Amino acid sequence: MRTMMLLAAGLAGCGDDSDDFGDADSDSDTDTDSDTDGDTDTDTGSGTGTDSDTDTGTGDDCGTEVLPTDDIFGTEGIAIAPDGTLYYSQSEAVGRRVPGGAVEDAWVPLPGADTVWGLVLGDDGMLYVGSPSTQTVYRIDTAAAPATAENFVTGAGAPNGLAIAADGTVYWSDFSGGRVYREDGGSRAEVTTSGIPQANGILFDDDGTLLVLSYGSGNIYRLTLAGGVETDRVPEATVDGALDGIGMDDAGRIYVTDNGLGRLLRLSADFGPEEEIGNGMPQAAGIAWGKGALRCEDVYVASGGTLGIYNGDTPGRP
Repeated sequence: MRTMMLLAAGLAGCGDDSDDFGDADSDSDTDTDSDTDGDTDTDTGSGTGTDSDTDTGTGDDCGTEVLPTDDIFGTEGIAIAPDGTLYYSQSEAVGRRVPGGAVEDAWVPLPGADTVWGLVLGDDGMLYVGSPSTQTVYRIDTAAAPATAENFVTGAGAPNGLAIAADGTVYWSDFSGGRVYREDGGSRAEVTTSGIPQANGILFDDDGTLLVLSYGSGNIYRLTLAGGVETDRVPEATVDGALDGIGMDDAGRIYVTDNGLGRLLRLSADFGPEEEIGNGMPQAAGIAWGKGALRCEDVYVASGGTLGIYNGDTPGRP
């Protein structure tokens, strides 16, 4: 079985048996590490480890690159494009790193948006960005040159987690208001019928239901929707933590971040007990899987420190 590793630039090993830590350094030396499955991993200096057996770190249509992360700091929201381009939130801006390229801090400025939280990227290349400072969800055409931000929805509350439904409608959580909204004709329309304490990360499941994290209660809720409005709500699990980001792998397992303790947790597809698979990530937040030129099993984790990478065993859900 392949070893799972959380790579966070500048983090040393935490001394427990569950995780190994290293950094995605860019030096020219070669480090050889022995992992717990008996494989030998060779770090070529670019952060792309290779094993001596079938552990290649690639899935169908995946690359082998691991983006350097030691120069990306203080992120809350992240999104990864089909070609492997990473977008990340910053104060008053969105940054970008193209595979093989340098960090582009403030790639798109967001003047006045002192706090920028969630990001979500649509299939059409439109990037949606939430800022509680301006109570605005912005839209960026990532194919434009130069790319600029436009107001998509104003008066959006404190937009935090963002998700896009199968019909292309953009949804977001209102952290301060404890609600979920969607865009309707350039305005916000309420999805929830009652409050969710500090609603945070959101994710659409394959059946069209909406998973919503509660930062305040640790609950993971499943909302059934009809016409974009909640008709039923089921608490799928309660996790001991301040839940922030959410993602799902191709096996249907749920990944969440615990912002308070800086942990990455995983639950089974049927929401069995959580398993801690990574820690040492201050203010752990958004989650995104590698795509395109990147290793598709790697989970990128936004953090108040450096951006982390968790070396997993399963690609993210398409």
